[in-house]
Amino acid sequence: MKKVLFFLLGCILCKVAVAQSGKPVRLEFPSEKYSVQIKCLLCDTLGLCVAYPTANYDTLYCNILQYDVQLQKTNESRIPINAQLGIAASAYHDGSIYLLYQTYNKKKKEPTGILLTYHLQTATSQWREINNIPTSDIRQFTVQDGNVFFLSTHSYNQSNIYYIPLNDNYVHQLLVPNAPDYTIDDYVVDNQAQRVMVCMNTSSNSKNNVIWMCETDFAGNAQKVIDFPDTGSYRFQNARIARISDNRFLLTGTYQERKTSGNKASGIYSLVYENHSFQEPQLYSYLSSAIGGKDDLLYLASAITSDDSLFSFVTESFYPEYRYSTTYHYGVPSTESIFMGYRFINAQVNIFNTDGQRLWEYSFPFDNLMVTNLTTHLRTTFLSDYILHHYTLNTSITTMLTGKQFQLEDPIRTSELFSQTNQKSMQTNYTLNRWYDNYFILSGFRFHQGSKKDSNPIFFINKIRYQ
Repeated sequence: MKKVLFFLLGCILCKVAVAQSGKPVRLEFPSEKYSVQIKCLLCDTLGLCVAYPTANYDTLYCNILQYDVQLQKTNESRIPINAQLGIAASAYHDGSIYLLYQTYNKKKKEPTGILLTYHLQTATSQWREINNIPTSDIRQFTVQDGNVFFLSTHSYNQSNIYYIPLNDNYVHQLLVPNAPDYTIDDYVVDNQAQRVMVCMNTSSNSKNNVIWMCETDFAGNAQKVIDFPDTGSYRFQNARIARISDNRFLLTGTYQERKTSGNKASGIYSLVYENHSFQEPQLYSYLSSAIGGKDDLLYLASAITSDDSLFSFVTESFYPEYRYSTTYHYGVPSTESIFMGYRFINAQVNIFNTDGQRLWEYSFPFDNLMVTNLTTHLRTTFLSDYILHHYTLNTSITTMLTGKQFQLEDPIRTSELFSQTNQKSMQTNYTLNRWYDNYFILSGFRFHQGSKKDSNPIFFINKIRYQ
C-alpha cells in the first residue's frame, strides 16, 4: 500500500493540511514574550512540555507549559530557581522531564549547575544544585531512574562521560587509571544491571588506534576494561552501541585497512558483546565505488536506532569541497583555495539482527547536499509495520519507506515543508523528531525577512503524521 506524508501544519506550512477535529496542530511562541532559550521536550503519549526562563527582579524562573497529544495546554508551572544561564541539556524519562542548567559560582570559583525535575502526572517539581559541572558543551544527555549521564568535551577532540547519581550533588567522571588520552564514541545504560557500557577510542593517529569497552557503575567507577578484538590488517575507526538484551550488546561502526598509501579497503563491522567478552567481529566491505576505497572520502557514523529485533546503523560519505581562484601580485599568479563546504554523497543504511548479522543494506543518495557544519542527516525510524528513512534539507524533507522485510513500499520522494509564499519571506531553523506511534514533531524558529514588525524570531511546534 502506497504511503503518503501528511503534514498537519496549518495554513502557513505544507500544501496538504489535515484537520484534527478542531484541535490545534501548531503552537507559536514569540521570542519577545517567551524567550529564545525555549525548549520543546517530547513526552511520548503524555504529550509534550515547553520550558523557557523568565526573570522578575532578582528571581529567575523556569516556566513549564504542559500539552497533551492534541496540543491542548493542560498545565502551566512557574518554578523559582537560582540559575544564571539557560538550559544546557534536557531529557524525558518515565513520566518526568529533566532540565540541566549551567552557571558559575564566583565565590567558590568552580562551575556549578542546577538539575530540575518536573513530574508530568502530578505537575510537581524539585531542583538541586550540582557542583563541578562541565562548562563546555553537553550532549547525549540521558536519565535512568533519576541517574543522569552525559558526554562533554574537556579538551581538543577529547571527551569524557559524566555521571550525576541519584540524590547526589556532585558530577563524577569516568577515571581509568593509567589510560592514554581518549574520547568517548558512545555509551548505553544497562539499568537492570546498574552499569554503563562505554566505548572509549584512543585515536593516537590515523593508523594506530584502540577502542575499548569499559563497564562502569552509576558513579563512574570502572569495573572492567577490555580491548576490541584485533583484526590484524584492519582497524576499527569508531564504535556505536545498543542493548540487545540482558548482558548482550550490539556494537557497530566503520573499519579501514591499515595502509599508509593507496586505496584503503573499508566498510562496516558488527560485534556482539555478551557476558563480559566479545564474539568474533563480522566485516562488511563497501562494495559501491561511489563510497568505498577512496582516500579523499570521509565518513560520519550515526547512532544505532532499533525496535525489538532490528537495529539500524547509517554511515554517510562526504568530502570537503573547495573553489580555486587565481590572484596576481605584481604580475605573479598564485592560486588560493576557498573552502565551500562539505559535499555529502550518500548514506549507507545497514540493518542488523540480534546476532549482529547484516540483513539488508541500501545506498541512499543525497540530492545536492552541501553544508558547512558536520553532522549526520539520514534518520531511520521504526514505525509499527514499516521502516521510514528520511532527512531534511532547507525547507524540504526526503523520504523512503520499506517494510520490515525490506520490501519497498514508497520510493524516494521529496516534499516541501513550507508553502512557496512563506519560503520567500521566511527563514527557518528547525528539527524533526519522532514523537509517538506515527507522529512526529517539527519545531524550531522562523524569521521573517524585510519586516521590522516580525524581526523577532518565533518558536513554532507542528504536529506531523505519517500515514
